Amino acid sequence: MSKVFEIAFKLGGELTSSFKNAFSDADGAMKMLGAAAAAVGGTAVFANLASQFGEMDASLSQLSAQTGLIGEDFEALKGTVENLFRNNYGESFDEVTAALANVKQNMHSLNDVDLEQFTGDALSFTKTFDADINEVTRAANNMMTAFGVNASTSMDLFATGAQRGLNFSGEMLDNVAEYAPLFGEMGYSAEEYFGILERGAQAGVYNLDYVNDVMKEFQIRAKDGSKATNDAMGQLSDSTQQVWNDFLAGNGTVSEVASTVVSELQGMEDQVAANQIAVGLFGTKWEDLEADAMYAMLGTSEAMRGFEGAMDTVNQIQFSSFNSAIQGIGRILFMDLVYPIGDMVLPYLNDFANYLSNNLPGAIEQGKAAIQQFGPIALAVGTAFITYKGVLQGVALYQKTFNLVQALTPKLL
Repeated sequence: MSKVFEIAFKLGGELTSSFKNAFSDADGAMKMLGAAAAAVGGTAVFANLASQFGEMDASLSQLSAQTGLIGEDFEALKGTVENLFRNNYGESFDEVTAALANVKQNMHSLNDVDLEQFTGDALSFTKTFDADINEVTRAANNMMTAFGVNASTSMDLFATGAQRGLNFSGEMLDNVAEYAPLFGEMGYSAEEYFGILERGAQAGVYNLDYVNDVMKEFQIRAKDGSKATNDAMGQLSDSTQQVWNDFLAGNGTVSEVASTVVSELQGMEDQVAANQIAVGLFGTKWEDLEADAMYAMLGTSEAMRGFEGAMDTVNQIQFSSFNSAIQGIGRILFMDLVYPIGDMVLPYLNDFANYLSNNLPGAIEQGKAAIQQFGPIALAVGTAFITYKGVLQGVALYQKTFNLVQALTPKLL
């Protein structure tokens, strides 16, 4: 958290602490709300606050429906939404609830603490890098499942990858979501996988999909037992073939085979022959990417470095501006002073709404019956009244005209 927002956070906390005892029940809340409304505009404030409370309540109801959590089971999730919004995550309360619903649906192994931390990071990431929350959660879940890393490491790798240009073709997260399980099966770590992607981006590959596809092709051919694969492997050294045979016997990984094969290909004097062997093992994607890019990606197994804490830095920068600090104070004041009022009053408003829903149709029907029964009488009375009023107005006009003529007659004579 940046120093600016930290100061704002403390200021907001100090401002709210002196007000919190002003209302401890619904009656006190209504008095506080009434005083606030009277101070800044009366009924318009009531209308705006009621509308905002209603929208927030609707967002929470939507979240409950999307997650299937109700009652006491939902309270912890509701608290997570409130904390995230209070701490200035998301552009709106609705965006926070929508993000949290997506995280709950796509992430299957987060405890309450990690859930809040990850959702906040995901919201910051989407805002900073113009990403889709669903792609973030899909990619992170598959990273955690495939490589055994935690949510924080996944987000640090995403942030560093985006900062270093891995999203140059706009498909980093989508590719990670699709291919992380494959690279995990091949024996790569999450850091090694991102190291390959980073070197590929630096080498100028057309898009990340090519990088992932060429490795997918290799892992298929490495174990398919085809004549083409055997012929290609037969042209390599005994030591390389031993690594391959160990893998086939269950004593190695695809990543070890790929690294050994590419290292030998890179060291061959006859690069035409090396290219022919490579196409036999990696398919035509080797030709699409070209040897230099492949050597750059797989000639070393070096993992991505310097990614630790990247999301903390992103969050710190996000909250460092003056506008963000002012908005943060507003969020704190709203959530600590105003929101609890709505939280207490809304149940009563909901009861009233339910009462109207249950009783209003009957009242309307009674009104219709009364109109049908007494409508003609009322219409006749109304018509008579209007006619009577018109006659009175005509008489008054005649009287005024007569008086005027009478007053002018002596002067005319």
